[in-house]
Amino acid sequence: RMRLFSSDFIDTLATEVENSLDLLDDRREALSGCLKKLREQDRHLVMQRYQHRATTRRVAESLGRSVQGTRKSLHRIRMSLLTCIERTLAARERA
Repeated sequence: RMRLFSSDFIDTLATEVENSLDLLDDRREALSGCLKKLREQDRHLVMQRYQHRATTRRVAESLGRSVQGTRKSLHRIRMSLLTCIERTLAARERA
């Protein structure tokens, strides 16, 4: 039986995958906390767009808002969430 990969390579790959999964779990946990910090209307907008997998256009129409305004709001919220996640993860690393 021919071996394509060495045991060392497989062990290294397994470690990298495990580390990646840990980072994803950390980011998911940080996102959850950051979502709770959003204003109610911003959290509602994000949930409408992503939890229900709706298009930005459909969300805008359901809320009686312009597509462009909804797109800008979602961008602002995503940037806020990204900043919060990065701060949360950095604080955990320092602790």
